[in-house]
Parts: sequence; C-alpha cells; structure tokens
Amino acid sequence: AAFMTEESKIRPMKSLAVSQEIPFPTKVFLRKKSAQKEAIALDQEYKQVEQSVRKEVKETYFRLFLNHQKSLYIKDSLSLMGSIVEVTNKKYSVNKAGQQDVLRAQVEYAKLSNMDILYEQEVKIAESLLKVLLGRADGAPLAQPLGSCQNEFEADDGVVVTGGEFTEHTNTISI
Repeated sequence: AAFMTEESKIRPMKSLAVSQEIPFPTKVFLRKKSAQKEAIALDQEYKQVEQSVRKEVKETYFRLFLNHQKSLYIKDSLSLMGSIVEVTNKKYSVNKAGQQDVLRAQVEYAKLSNMDILYEQEVKIAESLLKVLLGRADGAPLAQPLGSCQNEFEADDGVVVTGGEFTEHTNTISI
C-alpha cells in the first residue's frame, strides 16, 4: 500500500466484458436438418423444371418437324394441282372439259394454297418457340429439320437434335 499514490486510489478500474450466445446443440442440429430438407426440395424442383423444359423442347421440335413435312407435301401437291388446273383450262378452251371441272380444280388448288400458308405459319410458330426454349435470339437463324425418318434437326450454330439428344460442339445433352 506504500507504493499507491493518491491519484491511483481515485481512478476507477476499467473492465471489459465479451459474451457470445451459443445455441443449444439440438437447435443447431434442427437447423442443419431443415437446411438439408430445403436443399433436397430445391434440387427436386430444379430436376422437375429441367424435365418439363426437355419435354417441351421435344414436343416443339417434333411439332416443327411434322409441320415442315406437311408443308413440303402440300408444296408438292400444289405443284401437281397447278398442272391439273393448267390441263383442265386447256381442255376447257377446246371444249373437252366442262366449266365445273375447271372450277373444281381451281377450288382444290385454292384449298391447298390455304393449307400451305397455314403450315408455313405453324412452322414459324414452332421455330419461334424452339428458339425461346433453347435461349436463342428471335432473329437467330434456325435450320429446318433434316430427313423424313431420321428425326434430326440441325441449327446453323452446330446444335444437332438426334433421337432425343442435343449435341452442341462436343457437349451432349440427353433428353
């Protein structure tokens, strides 16, 4: 006590306290379990969305393929029907065919022409939807489906769909 001065007796002592709240071990375990369940649910939701998109891409591609094939067949039929209309008009001009034959041929040609326009619109709709599903720009080129039985589709940027698979350069995504 001899070494203490009066100044040190007057000064209060300073103290510092640090505390940390530690959760009860069962709370930590339950939080971990809850986070795991949430992660599993999100993973399942992701897989479900992925399957849905794959299904929609397949359906859209085959709708595009079908409408493209229909359009090709209608164009062939239009070519043949155009020839029939021409022949019927020539026969009518030499009185070998009646006016009803000419009108019937022209009506059939008009029906085929309307169907051609319809299928061309369906092809454009399917192409647009496929571009959206594949994440491409609306103006990006998209090649027509290949072959009548091969079920192949090749885009201008190297993506090929064959029997339910997309191949982009060296990456393959099975659907």
